[in-house]
Parts: sequence; structure tokens; C-alpha cells
Amino acid sequence: MQYGFGLKIGDKNGKPYFSHAGSGQGGSSVILIYPDEKAVIVLAGNMEDDTMNSVAGKMLQLFLD
Repeated sequence: MQYGFGLKIGDKNGKPYFSHAGSGQGGSSVILIYPDEKAVIVLAGNMEDDTMNSVAGKMLQLFLD
């Protein structure tokens, strides 16, 4: 895994992706980009835990299947 300009750069199941997540008091957000599939998921909500990353991944998988 590499990290640059605030983006996580990774590979899942042979598919490269970029992501960034953040949180503050009362909310969190995540962006998940799969450039080869031309797919982007952006979520923002009033949750302070790490469930946003999991939800974004599950939503993206719906489009990739």
C-alpha cells in the first residue's frame, strides 16, 4: 500500500483503486475510486465510526458484479 496527497492507493482482487476517508465530531465521509471500472462512490453521513468504508465497499461491489 502507498499513500500520497491524502489518497490511499491499493489493489483489491487485481483491481487498482484510490480512496480517502475522514471523520470529525458527528460525521464521517469516504470516497472510493476504481478508475479501470470508471466507478466512484462518495458517502457522507452522521456516523463517527469506521462503518462508512465498509458500506462504500459493499455499494461499489453492487455495481461491479
